[in-house]
Amino acid sequence: MKDKKLCIYVDMDGVLADFDNEPNALERFKQENGFFFKLKPINNNVEYVNYLIKCGFNVCVLSASPNEQADFDKLMWLNIHLPQLQNAIIMRVGQNKADYVKTKGINILFDDYGKNCRDFENRGYKACKVDSEHTIQTLFEGLVL
Repeated sequence: MKDKKLCIYVDMDGVLADFDNEPNALERFKQENGFFFKLKPINNNVEYVNYLIKCGFNVCVLSASPNEQADFDKLMWLNIHLPQLQNAIIMRVGQNKADYVKTKGINILFDDYGKNCRDFENRGYKACKVDSEHTIQTLFEGLVL
């Protein structure tokens, strides 16, 4: 698969960082400084993304953020948990993630939000919905490209 022009886009919240198990996350994330920085990693997904990077895959974190402070918190989180990551795109909440694809070839999104997956697929890209039973690893290894 590495021979094909392949770009792997990975959502952060709910995929790499454990947003869903954070108490009162929806009420806190827009205003609490440091909220995103404090999120615990979803270890199996973080480890597999690190593995993909080490294998030479083009991996980009593509994450929505409510404001500049959250942008900073997310980038600091990525520096700690994915230090080898070369590409991160922080966009605003409500924007279409497919608008941020800049590569030709095969583009795959790993996201926990069904709408983001559908939007990505509507542009002709591949998308995989990540949840507790469907990790990045199981989804990636099951892809036919």
